[in-house]
Amino acid sequence: MKTEKGFTLVEIALVLAIAGMIFAATFVAVPNLLASQRDARRREDMARFVTQLKNFQTNNNRGALPGTTGSDKTRLDVGRTVTVEGGELSNSVDATSWAGFYRDFLGTEFRDPDGDPYRLSVENCTIDGNLNDICNAAINKYDVLEMDKTIYVEIGATCDGDKAIKTANARKVAVIYKLEHSGQYCYNS
Repeated sequence: MKTEKGFTLVEIALVLAIAGMIFAATFVAVPNLLASQRDARRREDMARFVTQLKNFQTNNNRGALPGTTGSDKTRLDVGRTVTVEGGELSNSVDATSWAGFYRDFLGTEFRDPDGDPYRLSVENCTIDGNLNDICNAAINKYDVLEMDKTIYVEIGATCDGDKAIKTANARKVAVIYKLEHSGQYCYNS
């Protein structure tokens, strides 16, 4: 009786099926892992943002926030938003403005892990009284937007989970950022 050495067709199919499952699991897991790593970096960037904001407050006007004078103040006082494009900062911007804060305390290297500069959207927290003091921007803006590299800064607010709520302290800020993989992130000053 002859016995041939080798693998049967069933054994080969089984090995290929197992290899296919491992490849499929890797194909799904690696992008999720990379997105989680980028989100962790974004959380670190928000903590860095708040640390630099505290440094600004310590070094300027005894605790004042950026934008408390000049055109930023005028826009914020009438309820509009101050927007700063992180990649377009010149030396001519007022050092006490939000753009000056970005330039002097964060720098042009303050970028999203994808490489795009962060954008700031700064406004005073306003409420309509119906939704537990949640800032209107929390309801109207960053709940519905896709991740767009914008850091939402709510003045006079604090974090309640991932939402910004009104606080009596006008020098407190809540910093909200839409994450790629895990909702949004709110960080207090």
